[in-house]
Amino acid sequence: MTNKFVLILVTLAVAALAIPDRAINTKELELDEAILHPRITKDGAIKIESGELDSNHWTNEAQQVILHRKDLSLNKNVAKNVIMFLGDGMSTPTLKAARVFVGQQNGGDGEKIKLAMEDFPFSGLSKTYCLDAQVPDSACTATAYLRGVKANYGTIGVNGHVERGDCVASLEEANRVDSIATWSQAAGKRTGIVTTTRITHASPAGAYAYTSERDWENDADTFDTDCEDIAYQFVHGKTGRNLNVALGGGRSNFLPGGFVDEEGVVGHRLDGRNLVEEWLRSKKEANATYVWKKADLLDVRDDVDYLLGLFEDEHMKYILDDVNGEEPTLEEMTEAAIKVLSKGENGYFLFVEGGKIDLAHHANLPRKSLAETAEFSKAIQKAKDLTSEEDTLIVVTSDHSHVFTVSGYGTRGSDILGIGVEASDGVHYPVLSYANGPGYRPEDNGYRYNFAQNDLSDKELLYPAMVPRDSETHGGEDVGVFASGPWAHLFTGVIEQNVIPHMMAFASCVGEGKLKRCLDRFKKTLEGVQVMTKQVVINRSNAFDEESQRSVSIEDGSQSHKDYCFIKANPAYGRGRKIHLCQMLVLPFIPIVALIAQTTYILHNVVVSRQEVVDIDTQVTIATELGKVVTRIQLERSEVALNVYTNGDSSRSNLTETFRLTDSALANMSSWPAVKLINRYGEPELYTDQDTFLQRLRKFREKIHLDNENLAEVFQWYSSVNEAMLHHMTNQIKETDSSGVWRYLLAFKNLLRSIESMAMSSVFGVHYYGKGFLVGTNYSDFIKNDALAKDLLNSSLNYVPKLKQLYLNLTKTMSNYGSLKEKCDVVIENKRRSPNKSDAIDYFDSIADYTDELRKLQRELRRQIRDYVNENLDNAASSEALGIIILIVVLAVSPVIIWLVRNAVSTIQHYAANLATKAKELKTEKEKSDSLLLQMLPPSVAMQLKQTKQVPAEYYASVTVYFSDIVGFTEIAAVSTPLEVVTFLNKIYKLFDARIECYDVYKVETIGDSYMVASGLPVPNGNKHISEIASMALDLLAGTSQFKIPHRKTERLQIRSGIHTGPVVAGIVGSKMPRYCLFGDTVNTASRMESTGEASKIHISLEMKKALDSIGGYKTEHRGLVDVKGKGLMDTFWLTCREGGFNKYDTDSDNGQDEDAEPIFMRRIREDT
Repeated sequence: MTNKFVLILVTLAVAALAIPDRAINTKELELDEAILHPRITKDGAIKIESGELDSNHWTNEAQQVILHRKDLSLNKNVAKNVIMFLGDGMSTPTLKAARVFVGQQNGGDGEKIKLAMEDFPFSGLSKTYCLDAQVPDSACTATAYLRGVKANYGTIGVNGHVERGDCVASLEEANRVDSIATWSQAAGKRTGIVTTTRITHASPAGAYAYTSERDWENDADTFDTDCEDIAYQFVHGKTGRNLNVALGGGRSNFLPGGFVDEEGVVGHRLDGRNLVEEWLRSKKEANATYVWKKADLLDVRDDVDYLLGLFEDEHMKYILDDVNGEEPTLEEMTEAAIKVLSKGENGYFLFVEGGKIDLAHHANLPRKSLAETAEFSKAIQKAKDLTSEEDTLIVVTSDHSHVFTVSGYGTRGSDILGIGVEASDGVHYPVLSYANGPGYRPEDNGYRYNFAQNDLSDKELLYPAMVPRDSETHGGEDVGVFASGPWAHLFTGVIEQNVIPHMMAFASCVGEGKLKRCLDRFKKTLEGVQVMTKQVVINRSNAFDEESQRSVSIEDGSQSHKDYCFIKANPAYGRGRKIHLCQMLVLPFIPIVALIAQTTYILHNVVVSRQEVVDIDTQVTIATELGKVVTRIQLERSEVALNVYTNGDSSRSNLTETFRLTDSALANMSSWPAVKLINRYGEPELYTDQDTFLQRLRKFREKIHLDNENLAEVFQWYSSVNEAMLHHMTNQIKETDSSGVWRYLLAFKNLLRSIESMAMSSVFGVHYYGKGFLVGTNYSDFIKNDALAKDLLNSSLNYVPKLKQLYLNLTKTMSNYGSLKEKCDVVIENKRRSPNKSDAIDYFDSIADYTDELRKLQRELRRQIRDYVNENLDNAASSEALGIIILIVVLAVSPVIIWLVRNAVSTIQHYAANLATKAKELKTEKEKSDSLLLQMLPPSVAMQLKQTKQVPAEYYASVTVYFSDIVGFTEIAAVSTPLEVVTFLNKIYKLFDARIECYDVYKVETIGDSYMVASGLPVPNGNKHISEIASMALDLLAGTSQFKIPHRKTERLQIRSGIHTGPVVAGIVGSKMPRYCLFGDTVNTASRMESTGEASKIHISLEMKKALDSIGGYKTEHRGLVDVKGKGLMDTFWLTCREGGFNKYDTDSDNGQDEDAEPIFMRRIREDT
C-alpha cells in the first residue's frame, strides 16, 4: 500500500513538471524579452546570400528600387482591355508563404523572390466585409469587386434590399445591379470568365448572375421557387449568354438527370434540359465551340468567337492531384481566353479566378493552397506577356482572407511546410497553422499532438488548427490589390472593395466609369497664370498696349482672314465675300442631294419590292391552277380505279363527266409546265404543251374503256402525272422570296400531297375490300402512303395554325369520320376476308367524303394565300406612292431652301462688314481708355481687372512707402486764385511724375498737396524697394530746390518728406471708380514720418534706417526720439544723401522743359485722336 502511494506521488510530480500552468502572468511576460523575442537557433538550413552581410548590399538594392520608382510615369491612356485576377482566399500570409514555397521549389531563396503580381508598380489594400457580416463570403464580395455594391452575405448581383434566400425581392429589377462584364458588353467589348472552380460558383457567377442564394447553381436547388438557377442564367441571362469565353468546371449543373456526360458522370438538373446543347444552338449563327478536355482546348480554331469549356463535373482538380496533366492549367486557360477575346476590335474584359486556393485552405491543406497560388502567379505572368501595359489594365486582388498564419521563429531557409521551433511544452510546432478547421487534433493524455511525426511531404496532410470545425473559416482582414497598366495608380492606399470595379470601368470608359473623362480624355486643366511684369513703368505701358491691341484684334473680324477654297480673303469684303457666299450655298446642297439620293434609293427598293410581290402573285396563281389540276387528276384516278374494280359499273361513277371536268381544269391553266412521264416501256416522254398532254390522256382513257386495264397501270399513270405536277409546284415555291407567303404555299403543297397519298392508299384499300387481301408490295404501299398522308396533313396544319380549328370542326361534323378510321385500321391489320363489293364501295365513299372535306381546307387555304398577296400588293402600292410624294416635295422645297440661305448669308455678310468697321472704331477707343486706365492703376492690376473684373486684396510682407507735402501750401492757397493753385500743383506734380518714372515705384492717388509713392508692389521686387524709394526721395528733394512757384517767382518750393518700410495690404477699392489703395500700419507710420518732419528734409523711421544699412550706399543722421501721434516716442533719422550722387535723372534737364506743357497721358490721347 505504501509503495503504491509513493508511486502516485511521483507520477503527479512528473505531470506537474511536464504540464505548464495555464495561468500566465501577462505583466511578467511583457517584461521578459527572452520569452517575447527568443534567440533564433541557427542550424544548417539557414540560407544567406553572398554579400548580404555587407550593408552596401542592402543600400545598393534600395537605391535600385528608388531609381526604378522615381522614373515611374502615370499611364493615363484609355484601357482598351481589362483583366481582373482574383486569388480566392489569397490572404497576405498566403502571399508570404507562397512566395517562399515557389522559391524553395526552385531551389532558391524564397523570402526575396516576387510573385508575378508583386512586381506590379502600384498596390494597395482592400477592405473586405459584407453589408451584414463582419467576415465576408465569396458571394457578397463578388458583388462588391465586380458590380461596385456592398451586398448581404450569400447573395450575388443584388443590393442590400435582398436578404439571403429571398427569391421574390431578387426578381425586382430595382434590386439588381449589373457587373463590369455587363458594362463592357454594352460598350461593344468581348467578355470572358476563367476559373478552377465550377463556373456557376459564387466568384465567377458574380460576373453574370442575379440570385439571392449562391447555392442555387442548378434547378434542383430552385425547384420550389420562381427564380432561375445560375447555370440557366449563364446560358440564357442577359450577360451570361453574351460571354465570349467561359472555362472551368461544373458540367453536371448544365446536364439533365439521367444523362451521362463524356466522363461517365450523371447530370444534376431536374428540368430535363441539356444547357450545353442549348448554348450551342443559341450560337449556331456564330463560330462557337464547346470543349471538355485539355487537348480540344489547345486545338481550338483561330476563328472561334464563343468558347465554352467544362472540364469537370464539379470543381477542377488541384494542380497537385492532376499528375498526368489531364486538365488544362489556369495558365493554359488564361492564354486560350485571351486568344479568343483579343480578336475584338473594341477590347475585352476578362475575369480569372484561382478558386482552389480558397478550397484548400478550407480543408487545412496548405501544400495544395500554396501550389494553387503558384499556378495563379503563372497565369498572371502569362497575361502580362501576352498584353501591353499601354492599353491593358491588369488588376490582381482577393475576395477575402483565411485564418491562416506563418508562425515564428524559424531560421531563414527553413521549409515553409516543415516544422518550426520548439514550443513551451517541449513539442515542436509547424511553420504554418490555422485558427480553426478539420486539422484540429485533441490532446493525448494531456500532451499536445506532435505534428512532427507526420509525413510532411504528404499533400493530403491536414495542418494543425486550434479550434475544431468541419471547414476552416474565412478571415476578415484586408487583402492586397496590385495593378499594372492604364490608370493603375488609382489602386493605391486603403480602399473599399466595391470601389475596384468602378476604377476599372473608369480606366476603360465603360459603365459608370465614364463619369466625364471619356468626353475629354482627361485633358489637363489649364492653370491660369497671373500675368506679371517686372519692367519699369515705360515698358509696362508698352506691354499693356500690346495686350489691349491683341484683345481688340480678336474681336475685330476684319483682322482675321481665313482661307476660303485655299485663297486667303476677308469674307466681309470683295472677292472673299463672293467665295464665302458660294460656300454657304453649296452647304445646304449637300443634305438636299443626300436626301434626294436616299429618297430615290428607298423608292427604288419599294418598286423592286412591289415587283417581287407581283412575281409572288404570279407564282401563287400558277400554284393554284396546278392545285386544281392535281385535284381533278386525283378525282379522275379514284373514279377510274372504282370503275376497274366494279368491272365498268356506271351506277357508281360517271367517267364522262369526270373526264370533262379534268379537261376543263387543264384548259384553264395560264401556263403549262414541262411534264416528263414514263411510258409503259420504261422510257421518259416530255410533254411541253397542253395539247400533247391532252392527246396522251385521251388515248389512255380510251384504253381503259377498250382494254379494261388493271389497277397497277391506272395507278402508275395517274400517280406519275400528279408527281410531275407536284414536283413543279415544289420548284415554284423554292423560288419565292423570304416573305411570309412561303408558309402558305408549303402548306398548300403538302395538303395536295396529303390528299394524293391518301388517294393512293385508298386504291389499295378498295382493292383489299374488293379482293379480300393485300399481297406483297400492295400492302407495304398502302402503309407507306397512309403514313405519308397523315404526316403531310400535320405539317400543313403546323405551317398555317388557323387551319387547325377548321380541321377539328371537320372531324366533328363529318358523320362517318369515326367509321373511316376503323376501316383504315382494318386494312392496316390486313386479315384475310371474303371479297365484298359493297364494303369496297362504302370504303371508297368514306375516303371520297374525307378528301372532299380536305379540299374545303384547300380552298380556304387558297383564299388566305390570295388575301395575303393582295394585302402585300396594297402595301407596296402605298409605299411607292408615298416615296414618289416625298421625292416631289424634296425637289419642290430645295430651290426655296437655297433662296432662303442666299438671303440669310447676304444679310450676315452685310452685318459682318458693318461689324468690322465698328470693331476698328472700338479698337481706337479701347487704346485711349487703356492709356487712361494706366494712369489710374498699376499695369499688372489693370490687366487683372480687365480679365477677371475682380482683383483680390494681397498681402505684401515688405514694402517701402514715401509721403511728402508742400510746406506752407495752406497759406499759398489762401492768397492764390483757384486757377493759380491748379497750375501750381500741375507743374510740381509733372516734375515729380517725370522723375519717378526712372524708378520701380508706383504713385498712389492722394488729395490736395500730398504725394504718396510705394515700391515693392503690386509686383514684388525683393529688397530693391528700399533703395528705389530712398533714391527717389533724394531725387525729388533735389528737384524741388530749383523749382519756383509760378505766380510767386521769388519764392522757392519746399517739401517735407517721410519714409517707412514694412508690410502692407493692397487692393482695388470701389467698382464705379476703382482705386488701388494701401492699408496697414506701415502707411500710417510713413505718413507720421512726413507730418513730424522738417522742410527740405527726409524723415525716416528706425526700420528704414536699418534696411538702408543692410543694403549700404546711403548716409543718414540720427535725429533722436520724436513723439509721434498714435505711436508714442520713436527713434528716427534723417536721410541725407546717397554715396556717389544721383545718376538716374539729370537735374538740369528740368530747366529745358516747358513749364506749361500738358501731361503725358493727355498728349497721348490728343495724338491718338
